[in-house]
Amino acid sequence: MSIAFLKFFEEILKNMGLKPEEVLMFGNNELEDGKSTAGLGMQAFMVGDFVVESDEMQGKFRHLKFEEVCDVIDSELSN
Repeated sequence: MSIAFLKFFEEILKNMGLKPEEVLMFGNNELEDGKSTAGLGMQAFMVGDFVVESDEMQGKFRHLKFEEVCDVIDSELSN
């Protein structure tokens, strides 16, 4: 995992006053977006038709179409 990406997402959490488990991450790169945020404890999803996949992270994230994002947010907020 890139230390730069990890520090980037840590800083965002700190600045927003949020805990990792309070955040849903929607990205398109399994290593840069997914691995870094999941490593902090955020729930990560990959979105779109052009996700940058990684052999290392294969099967670790749920892949969504853009139109599914709101349904996932609604579902997670009701839990």
